[in-house]
Amino acid sequence: MVVSRRPLSELYALVRPPSMGDTLTLEYSNGHARTYSSHSRDALLVSLLDAAVTLGQNPRVQVSDVPCGGYCLTTN
Repeated sequence: MVVSRRPLSELYALVRPPSMGDTLTLEYSNGHARTYSSHSRDALLVSLLDAAVTLGQNPRVQVSDVPCGGYCLTTN
């Protein structure tokens, strides 16, 4: 089942809230965010980060425990 489909090059941040042990939020460069839940959150986070950097050629992806709330400081 496909839940969402976005280019890895648009991924801005992977947010791993410490208070929610199975939640992962993906934030995109356009300010949109999607939140997912997984019992294997850390493995999913590492897989997404690896895919974004290698396949999406996006070395700017940030990993954080605090969401940016739609405000992204980026450099081109």
